[in-house]
Amino acid sequence: MRNLQQAVFDAVYGSALQRRRRRMAALVLYARHFLNGLMLTWPFFVLLGVGLFHADDLLFYLLLAFLVPGLSGWLWIYGKGARRDYNRKVKGKILEKGFLRRLL
Repeated sequence: MRNLQQAVFDAVYGSALQRRRRRMAALVLYARHFLNGLMLTWPFFVLLGVGLFHADDLLFYLLLAFLVPGLSGWLWIYGKGARRDYNRKVKGKILEKGFLRRLL
């Protein structure tokens, strides 16, 4: 009986509809985490961006040296949170109709 249950689950989990729903869930989770992080850090990046346009050569490279690692670290941290949410809420589950509302 257990093998039959696993076979049915695998057939439904691997269907085109479920793959599409998992892709949509991943997109929604990444967008949610990205926008959440953007709300918290946008003043920092705006100030650095303004500084880049109104700086001489030395200050330009100094600001750029802060901006690039800051952006990559920010994307890594929020991407990690989105992957954690995906693994917890989506991976290994059959997604029903209306699953996106539960993700938000």
